[in-house]
Amino acid sequence: MDLSAALFVVGFPGVGLVGSIATNYMVTALNLERIASILSRDFPPMAVLKGGRVSSPVRIHAAPMVCGADGECNQLAAVMSEVTPKAETLYDIGEALVSWCLDKKVQEIVVLEGFTRPGGPEDAEVFGAANSERALARLTRLDVKPMAEGILTGLSGLISYLGEAEDIDVTCLLAESVKEYPDARSAARLLEVLDPFVPQIKIDAKPLFERAEQIETHLKDYLETHKENIQDMAERSRIMYG
Repeated sequence: MDLSAALFVVGFPGVGLVGSIATNYMVTALNLERIASILSRDFPPMAVLKGGRVSSPVRIHAAPMVCGADGECNQLAAVMSEVTPKAETLYDIGEALVSWCLDKKVQEIVVLEGFTRPGGPEDAEVFGAANSERALARLTRLDVKPMAEGILTGLSGLISYLGEAEDIDVTCLLAESVKEYPDARSAARLLEVLDPFVPQIKIDAKPLFERAEQIETHLKDYLETHKENIQDMAERSRIMYG
């Protein structure tokens, strides 16, 4: 598939698993086709089963469609992960993803992540960060409140500065979340903010809001299994305000 004008969405498990939940929902709702898998000795020894078909726990899906905040992209691609990477492997993963985007001539990257803030508000607020003036201008037009200052860690921080070095626009959408359990409500809020990036196809987050409690209960087993890695990611994914 030609991805030379693609929007690439990145969603890995982290705080509240919001990036993973949102990307998984988007891939299913928009019926994106699996086009590649990511393999690593650092991933847990496991495979994902769906409809009897075995696949890697980290996969890339895509489909042709008009997308991007300005409608300048012709394909939508997304990487989704069923595993929480160890912190020491994040640089290699970020570097591999940016290198893949550079090779495929991807137009723009959007990273979906959660971050912890005291209180954990019921209605999660979504903030944005960008690695270029072009990407920052898009956030402004979409009424996404930018992070004024601080430190952005985890994959969002890595992909932002690695993308900047290769002149790839990177936008990070960061939802307030709780790290104690899978936060499907914050994932749904991310999808609402992401929706203008896919203007031709409505990403309806309402079913995700309605199923939030069911999804959160189902994923608590996942959280227990990967508890150590997720806690590590949560500590490294804090936004520290100055």
